[in-house]
Amino acid sequence: MTVMELKQLKYFVTVADEGSISAAARKLFMSQPPLSLQIKLLEKELDCCLFERGARRVSLTEQGKFLYDKAQSLLKIHDNTKEEILALTHSNSGTVRLGIVSSVVNLFSEKFLKDFSAEYPDIKFEITESNTYNLLEKVKSNEIQIAIVRTPCDIGNLDKIALSSENLVAVSADNNSFSDKTISIKLLKDNDFVIYRRWENLIRRASETYDLKLNFKFVVDDARTVVTLVDLNTGIGIVPQSIVKDTALNYAKVSELNIKSDIILIYNKNSYLPNSSKKFINFVKETKSS
Repeated sequence: MTVMELKQLKYFVTVADEGSISAAARKLFMSQPPLSLQIKLLEKELDCCLFERGARRVSLTEQGKFLYDKAQSLLKIHDNTKEEILALTHSNSGTVRLGIVSSVVNLFSEKFLKDFSAEYPDIKFEITESNTYNLLEKVKSNEIQIAIVRTPCDIGNLDKIALSSENLVAVSADNNSFSDKTISIKLLKDNDFVIYRRWENLIRRASETYDLKLNFKFVVDDARTVVTLVDLNTGIGIVPQSIVKDTALNYAKVSELNIKSDIILIYNKNSYLPNSSKKFINFVKETKSS
């Protein structure tokens, strides 16, 4: 792809983001006629109409929406590649593109991110917060280089560093719910439950072993949402212990639910890893074992 073609993609994305040729021209510090010409040349090359033109605004066609997603990825790859090549000449600089599940940000920010940044002040971070499955796909597609995720998950051929393991606990907003640190699920069976989707089948199978049919009132995609709903007193939540230790909620280990959540760092050593990412991975290995 030539530089001019990359510029055309940048022009196209800017027009789509701004919603008009005139606004995009102002943002790009260029006049409107040459910008309009570049968009027309791109449409001619692709033999399609990328924008529906209105009196004041433009909107993407279906073809335009498809190109918009691709163009953003290509421009990001271009910027990342340029940055990483420049970083090769400065071994202690660069950017670590790290994904992390939201439920462990507080748990590992000080131990890894703060201390690493103190040791390597010229290395920057781009952090993506998402769920485990989304982060796995981003690592596999090289959109990010490293991710800290929770099990259970299938990491395929990716490499991993085990960071910690913790029990799932029952959590409640009711001060009278748990008098002990361990409770039987049989004492909770008549409650509504708030469940993180990834553990739904594991919890269901474990409870059915004791002939219990629990009422999963809410099934959600983020452990933080479980805590939020429990705090509203909508039911008993089942979450990893670290998520609730700094809250005012009450929690107890469930004796029949011998389910653990492992926190792991994943990366692909068979893909290109910038020096900044290698340094972070080595730092995590050394810090973990110290």
